[in-house]
Amino acid sequence: TSSNRQGIGARIEVVINDENGSRSVYRTVSTGGSFGANNSRAHVGIGTAEAIDQIIIKWPGADGKQIIENPDINRLHKISQS
Repeated sequence: TSSNRQGIGARIEVVINDENGSRSVYRTVSTGGSFGANNSRAHVGIGTAEAIDQIIIKWPGADGKQIIENPDINRLHKISQS
């Protein structure tokens, strides 16, 4: 990212459709655990949804949003600020 290397403070919205319709799941990238742990991954569970419509990322210190359309599920996505 241009604001900080690990994207700490980035706000993530994952838009899914499941049996209840369209909904969003939110996460914020944090500094990780204690004792010097450095895990800046954001795990997002999507329950029974079979697809993700969008991942929307608001990077700290940046205007606008980065949108990823129809990403694969059950995958680790490494996303860099664009």
